[in-house]
Amino acid sequence: MGLPEPRILYVALSCAANRARAEAVVASWGRDVEGASRLVFAGDQTLAADVGDDRVWPCVEAGGPGDHDRARPIKLREAFRRALAAPGWDFVVTVDDSTLVVPRRLAAILSEVDRRSPIVLGGDVLRASSGSWDNPRLNDGDPREVSFFATASGFVLTRVALEQAWPELEPMLAVHGAEDVFTFEALRRARVTMKRMPEAFRGSFDAAVLAHETTVTMHGVPREQMRGVYERVRTNEEMPFAVAQFSVGSGVLGLGGDLGLGDQKVTIDGEEIRNAIGAHAPCRVVLRGTPGFTFELRGALDDSVPEGRDIFATFAVRDTDRRPVANLGTARRGQPTEPVKVTFPAGGSLVLQVNDLRAACHTVWLWSAPAWEAEREERQAAVERGVAEAQEAAEAAERAEQERLEALSDDERRAKEDAENAAIAEQERLAQLASEEAARVAELAEQER
Repeated sequence: MGLPEPRILYVALSCAANRARAEAVVASWGRDVEGASRLVFAGDQTLAADVGDDRVWPCVEAGGPGDHDRARPIKLREAFRRALAAPGWDFVVTVDDSTLVVPRRLAAILSEVDRRSPIVLGGDVLRASSGSWDNPRLNDGDPREVSFFATASGFVLTRVALEQAWPELEPMLAVHGAEDVFTFEALRRARVTMKRMPEAFRGSFDAAVLAHETTVTMHGVPREQMRGVYERVRTNEEMPFAVAQFSVGSGVLGLGGDLGLGDQKVTIDGEEIRNAIGAHAPCRVVLRGTPGFTFELRGALDDSVPEGRDIFATFAVRDTDRRPVANLGTARRGQPTEPVKVTFPAGGSLVLQVNDLRAACHTVWLWSAPAWEAEREERQAAVERGVAEAQEAAEAAERAEQERLEALSDDERRAKEDAENAAIAEQERLAQLASEEAARVAELAEQER
């Protein structure tokens, strides 16, 4: 039986100067933080006017010197303190206010993580010398290398990990500097286990990578693009389920038609297949889906398997308690298994498994869910219509403004012409008066003679 749905506390580090970013987070992925999960911003009280009192943890004085990047350790320390006092969460996720999160995907991953263990999850491991910062707690001996996950792309702590590390975190985060380096040195001292997941926590914005089902967070999404980018990710999901865990014999997990080996695409009998999960044997892929959702699966070997060699693989589906759900049978190159219908159990998890250890065994899971695909096409069409309508409205507004400016220009031109004509008329009037005055003077002079 699968673990209960994770209760996730999202903490986004922000500040008064970044209120527009915080608003973009609320309007995009923040809308999908629901149920027992919660999103808060660690900043100052002035943020509350923009994103709501219930979403802001004032961690520094409003408008004070603590509301800047160098003070992020102090802000993070106060956020952790408040998190420990808050009930009802299993995992705390720390991100930047320019980081986009896909809550559905993160929940799928965390549903398979042991929340009773002191674990921290993050992306690529970075390294720095402890002697680079003026932190007496960090530099209590000779300089050494510190391994850490970048705060920007996000990291996840179990509640047990935060509770266990708090005695080390509280003094370590008491000074200005690099909050990620300070945090992870404290976690190391508290014996919290680092779990690296670079395919999930991404460090720089790339729309194509963000569309990949294994991407959970991505840093550096421009504020003005946050909502639109997330809406496309939300409506263009590649599969009716999410990947919670995976292990493959070679390469990486391939989704959306990718084989998972370089830039190769899944190809069966010369035809590229998009609804496929590329997982080189031996492989184990844990999927999370809605309990009761049914779809079809077939096992296959990609065309990249060498011809003329007796390479085959046996495909099986189990639940997380290792009970059989479906045995798909054996596949060879050009001979996929027959389709089998599988249904997500009450726990919401299915395990796809191939145990064969053969070299060049490029195993592929082919899936089909016609009703879901039809609904997805309708959602995509609705989004595209909305985008087109918004574009048309923007263009109409631009045309109206241009016409207004042109009309204003015509009025200004006419006003200028009228002013010029009036000036000419005034000059003619003055010339006439001068002529009349000259004639009168001449007439008086003649009379005097």
